[in-house]
Amino acid sequence: MDPLAAPGEPVRLDEAIPKLLARIAARAAGDVPAGQPGELWIRGPQVTDGYHADPDATAATITREGWLRTGDLVRIRDDGQLVIEDRIKELIKVDGRSVAPAELELVLREHPAVRDVAVLGIPHPRYGEAPVAHVVLAGPAAPDELLAFVASRVATHKRLHDVRVVDQLPALRSAGSDDARSATPARGAIGVGRPHKSR
Repeated sequence: MDPLAAPGEPVRLDEAIPKLLARIAARAAGDVPAGQPGELWIRGPQVTDGYHADPDATAATITREGWLRTGDLVRIRDDGQLVIEDRIKELIKVDGRSVAPAELELVLREHPAVRDVAVLGIPHPRYGEAPVAHVVLAGPAAPDELLAFVASRVATHKRLHDVRVVDQLPALRSAGSDDARSATPARGAIGVGRPHKSR
């Protein structure tokens, strides 16, 4: 954002950061419909090429086309402003392989019975960590149904270890992290305009 902007004042991304492209993408490919939540992807000369000596983390974060998956869940308002719905997540290490919680959360959000979800890593005796989903339901759905829903859409090492249905998302602490996640997602808005290539 523009460092000269007043706190809370929306700033157009294409004006603040030249040559940076942004899109709101679905879990794997394609953009989400206007007004629907999706993951913020960015691409440009300012974006990193990847993680040093960690190809799994790089593959989990950057697509083959060079888009960086930020892990931020966002949506575009009717007035064109970008609303950040949720904070960035840490990668979960499953048997030495990187799993992005945001990817699993986006999968679960595609299920019509899921209202809200938080995926965290928990210690696992065999794999080091395992992803567990805490889900707030908007309709009837059994944990086994949600486990199967995710398993049919992701690679084997990304499958959920467990689904826990809760009335609301509590303050959750991810494995290996001292940062607790708030029950109320951090929200804000910044203007991004429509993605375009600089001339």
